[in-house]
Amino acid sequence: MVIPVVSVKGYYYSVVFLFGERTAEQGGPFPFLYCSCFPNNINTMSTEKGIYIRLVKGFKFTEPVFYPESLKGNLRFLSNSQDMKKKISLMGKSKYSWEVIKNYGCLKPIRNPWIKYDQFWEPFQHSELPETKESGFRMYPFQIIPFPSEQIETHIQKKLFENIFNIKFQSFYSQYQIRLYPSGTGTVHLIIHLKLPPVTNINNILNIILKGKWINSPFLLMSSSSMNFFGWAENIYNGVLKQISEHREEKNEIPGYITLINLQGDFSTTKIRKTLENFQARKKRNSIFLEKDKDDIIYLYKNLLFLYIDSALPKFREWRYLERPNFILHSRRCFRGQLLNIAELGYCSAYLLRFYNNVAQGLFGEPRDSKWISTLEKIVYIPSYLKREQWKRAYACELCRQGIDEDFINTLRNSLERLKFSYPSKSQFEKILSKLMPLSVLIQVALKMYGLSKWG
Repeated sequence: MVIPVVSVKGYYYSVVFLFGERTAEQGGPFPFLYCSCFPNNINTMSTEKGIYIRLVKGFKFTEPVFYPESLKGNLRFLSNSQDMKKKISLMGKSKYSWEVIKNYGCLKPIRNPWIKYDQFWEPFQHSELPETKESGFRMYPFQIIPFPSEQIETHIQKKLFENIFNIKFQSFYSQYQIRLYPSGTGTVHLIIHLKLPPVTNINNILNIILKGKWINSPFLLMSSSSMNFFGWAENIYNGVLKQISEHREEKNEIPGYITLINLQGDFSTTKIRKTLENFQARKKRNSIFLEKDKDDIIYLYKNLLFLYIDSALPKFREWRYLERPNFILHSRRCFRGQLLNIAELGYCSAYLLRFYNNVAQGLFGEPRDSKWISTLEKIVYIPSYLKREQWKRAYACELCRQGIDEDFINTLRNSLERLKFSYPSKSQFEKILSKLMPLSVLIQVALKMYGLSKWG
């Protein structure tokens, strides 16, 4: 995962980079955060020590593009851009129009498009141009929010995590979510929040996190089985697909995963940075810091994004539009959410670029219509939907981390060049090809910015 700024300090003083600027009509040029979409029921600054963990595993979801007839009942709107546009509008206005997925939860848009300032996903909606039956799908996800009765057995997990980290947590919370991208993928999210005791040896925790073995540990999730995170995520996703589609594939899993770790509370930034630097010295490849300010830490190693920004946040409370009692909590959530969205976009679209390249080469079988071409076009266009240059560079770095480099783009270009002559209309192919060169340049610029010639 890669972030869109080199410093949280720059992020908050130059909020225009990530979120925007107040116009004269709105009251002046002061920067402000788009955090209004978060709940206002937490009335104190959160300085308690804790660890926020989000594990994300991706899976195939080819039904909307290749097997639309397999989608069940009311969920067939996922295979038609026009119907999807109408459904997003309807679901955004009333929760009573959310679709119930039996035994799992409610299907709804990733965010309510009308929530003030929640603009990250807005450009990805099917709203700018008239959509037809053959129109492809943008990378706009729907999420499944589980029923309370379907949440994980947290009392079992707490004990297991206490054994892994060798610490007594003061509280423990976990839940899961599912996102479905009609473009061809889905993801399962396991969200865990661990409240740490006031006195904590942070070095021990960091060493356990960095080694990553806990993700693969048997009995991590359920004491009654030897299932690790990946097996659990696959079971959840396969169960959801049975409720959504009649189509079956033997293996739905896609390569890789994302681990986001957000350390929270009052810690010594110097000690954390030193531990990470010592680890980085032993792991010379695939290990980088993505900021330069001494008070914030955003560190990337393989599939891990480690984030600690709390020490930097109180500096900015004197700003007029940031003066609110729950500022740290809101700012942390807002920043973390944007990072996760960009990471997931890069992770999923990297897989889809490889997948559609296989389609173009005939490895998937004969395509039955041109919907996949239009979908590929929208995937290649993702940088155009990202509003900030920092987001674009972050997305490009994540693509490269997932194996999408200049060599792959040249391979995809050659595949499309050969295939376009077998289709009646060559215009869609030309649109995709015209965007591949800017994407390649964007990847080069992003890597250069972080001092890399390539990833790996």
